[in-house]
Amino acid sequence: MPFTNPDFLEFARSFGVGIKITHSDELLPALEEAMKEEDIVLIDVDVDYSENVKLSKSLGDYICKL
Repeated sequence: MPFTNPDFLEFARSFGVGIKITHSDELLPALEEAMKEEDIVLIDVDVDYSENVKLSKSLGDYICKL
């Protein structure tokens, strides 16, 4: 059986501390909700990693000068 990553959101939700973000408009309310809590809160945010490639291309040699 192959190892996989645990579902951290479901694990956090089992303790009542998990929030899922599906749109950028939900981030600020989720952060405000989390800051009200005295416990740890996990906020699960989907990330479009294709933006990393675009950023790397736009920065080019600016960061990685040879």
